[in-house]
Amino acid sequence: MKNELQPAWVCLGMLLILLTAIPAGAWGQSCSNDDPDVTLTFTDLGLGTVQIFYLSDFDPSDVSHHPLLFSFSVTNQGGAIRTLRLGFEVHSESDQLLDGMTESFPVAPSETKTGTNQQLSDETSEFELDSFDISSAGEELEDTILEIGYLPEGEYTFILTLTDVALATEISRCEFTITVTNPRTIDLIFPGSWFGGDLPPEASPLPQFQWQSRASRFNFRLCPVLPGDASGDEVMENEPVYASLDFATGFVGTHTFLYPPSAEELVDGQGYCWQVEAIVPTSSGDVLFYSDILCFEFGTAAGGGSLDRILNLLQLGLPPGRLAQILEQLEGLEPTGYVTIDGIQVSLEDLEQLLEILLAEGWEVGDVEIE
Repeated sequence: MKNELQPAWVCLGMLLILLTAIPAGAWGQSCSNDDPDVTLTFTDLGLGTVQIFYLSDFDPSDVSHHPLLFSFSVTNQGGAIRTLRLGFEVHSESDQLLDGMTESFPVAPSETKTGTNQQLSDETSEFELDSFDISSAGEELEDTILEIGYLPEGEYTFILTLTDVALATEISRCEFTITVTNPRTIDLIFPGSWFGGDLPPEASPLPQFQWQSRASRFNFRLCPVLPGDASGDEVMENEPVYASLDFATGFVGTHTFLYPPSAEELVDGQGYCWQVEAIVPTSSGDVLFYSDILCFEFGTAAGGGSLDRILNLLQLGLPPGRLAQILEQLEGLEPTGYVTIDGIQVSLEDLEQLLEILLAEGWEVGDVEIE
């Protein structure tokens, strides 16, 4: 953001860019037209996946580089010229952040006029917001925006209105609500530890990698530790034994990735490091946010028995909290010492491998019954 921008333009830019925080079709949108001759419509232009919004994309001194986020249209189906004004408002969950209005403009009979968010800050457009008020936004929010460069997470409602100048009456209104999450961090959970010293062991040939993030698209890389590597960053420069790029988990929160059976087999006694990169759409294109790096040593004799690993796999596959309920039901019961699947006795290792393969292929555990 250039230093010469005034606070009003800073907030205006910040607010406009938020119109693409959730996917198309997921908008909380409604339009009402109280005049039978005049209609106002709003159209999302396909940037509904944007999750981070930079104020510099709305620098009024460089309108040509503004991102194109949405369009609107005004149609006069009547038989007389109508003189109208377009209004634009933005509300947070508790306050009104912006209230702006264009100068009056005519719409002839059977005429449709269209505009975009770019024109709201374009001095050559009749849809430029000629007057607007941001005084109700509050100094705290304005200071936060200027400090971090993007709008804080939260829920925001945007309102477009049409006012008939002659009647001094609002005749059309479109409202739409979005939720902004600003996913920027990734916290790795399991398996592994920081590079250096003795690496923690991992026994499963199909490890289940877990991390937390508010993003939903990721790159994943698993690289071998080679002689001479002095840091996790150096390890991640090695040729990966496996990489999965630009995959979507489809949910927000704790994410998991099961090492696929078709991937290169892990070598007994070999050290490995892994890293996740969040792919976050912004108004200026995708950006990557990198996680830290965790490392482990694969070994078939590593600690942690099959039963512990089976419980961990069930925890990943079952609905939240369901495994705890099952274990409560099993408290005090004595195991028989063997497991059967469809009447066939199998070992815990066989059961573990079966669960790993099923989860890797996208299966989920619907439920577990205790008899």
